[in-house]
Amino acid sequence: MAAMLDSQRDIYRRIQAYELDGPSHQIGFVRHLMRQQGWSREHCLRAIEEYKKFVFLASVAGHQAVPSDAVDQVWHLHLLYSESYWEDFCPNVLGRRLQHCPAQGGWQERERFHHLYRATIDSYRQSFGEPPLDLWPPADIRFGRDVQMQRLHIGRRLSARIRLGSPLWRRPGLRQLLTLLSLLLGCAIASTPLARATSSTSSATSATADLQAMLLLLLAMAVGLVIRRLIRRPDAQATIPLLSAEQLAYLARGATGALDVALVQLVDRGVLRPDQHSTKLVLTSSASPSSSPLEQQLVHRLTQLAHMPTYENLIALSAYNYSTLKNSLREKRLIIGPLSLALSRSFYLLLIPLIMCYMTSASHPVSHEFRHAFASVLLGPWTLALVGSVFLIIPGGRTRWGSSVLLHHQEHGDAHDPMMRVALRGLTALSGGRLDDLRLLIQRRKRELEQSCCGC
Repeated sequence: MAAMLDSQRDIYRRIQAYELDGPSHQIGFVRHLMRQQGWSREHCLRAIEEYKKFVFLASVAGHQAVPSDAVDQVWHLHLLYSESYWEDFCPNVLGRRLQHCPAQGGWQERERFHHLYRATIDSYRQSFGEPPLDLWPPADIRFGRDVQMQRLHIGRRLSARIRLGSPLWRRPGLRQLLTLLSLLLGCAIASTPLARATSSTSSATSATADLQAMLLLLLAMAVGLVIRRLIRRPDAQATIPLLSAEQLAYLARGATGALDVALVQLVDRGVLRPDQHSTKLVLTSSASPSSSPLEQQLVHRLTQLAHMPTYENLIALSAYNYSTLKNSLREKRLIIGPLSLALSRSFYLLLIPLIMCYMTSASHPVSHEFRHAFASVLLGPWTLALVGSVFLIIPGGRTRWGSSVLLHHQEHGDAHDPMMRVALRGLTALSGGRLDDLRLLIQRRKRELEQSCCGC
């Protein structure tokens, strides 16, 4: 509001004072919007507030303002109140006619609307601050996922959601849970013979053996936690460092994340062009890669190939050198060194077999029953969970400061920057815009691979 001129403040006050609900309307604008969109009353009021800000920007921004999908739905409903809109709101409140012009389609039109939408977001920030992300999504989502939504009958909303949703076995996290349950079941089955072998011993001896074995493993966990804290120094630095999308991706998801960002940046700048018909990646001559060593390696790999590679072949067949990227992160003290990482990840894997060999050694005066009890405990489900967590002891090899920096970017990063979203969330963050072809190509390749696997 501080950046507005006096004339602009007058327009904004008139827009804010304008009531969309007419006194003679029995249903009312808000209730009509709730019924039409299936939104809550609170969400409708917020969308109307953003609609009023949009029409203000459309009047004073100096460029064509493009609404978000939610704001566009409010605008559509307001246009249905044609007498109120054209004979009262436009002439008396805005002082001008505000036409609704839908897109005509095509690449050039899509690029133009992307540019205008980003300009609208910039104008919004100058007048009102940061826009709410749920009502003003990034441009690629606005013209990607949002334009694919359908307005459904409210009575069919739930059934359609179930029918059109992804299969149950493809839900995020469910396959990992089923895998863990399968491993626990297999572990329980494997420990059954050993448990029977120790059934002849007294209950007191078995309880003592189990307790001693559990204490040993708890001690190993405590020592491992202390070592992890020492390895993950430093704890904090003076300021949050500025990171490129590749650096942030490596910090968040390792080498795969950095490679995804490099690929997306090449496609975004026109260096790579996804071919939908052949599902291949084509190297163009319209642009050159940046100074990023990873992008240069990708382009070099493409020039060596005699045929156009598919996405998964480009990722799997190329041996990339991440030393420059890792060194830059180590200089900022965001990741630990390779020796420390290897030590942290191998701690439990080395310690548990040593304890096992020690306890089962023939020269050690340990009873036969105790050795069986200890082996049974080692094969227990809780021990399997301990061993399975070895490779998560330091996620991504980050220091404590690296984890703090990553959390800061996740909470305060620019969600309107598609590269930063890809860095943090991977290729699933691709939604629309010029990256549409890459997103569709990857989805098509995944479906083809799934179908080929099902056929086998």
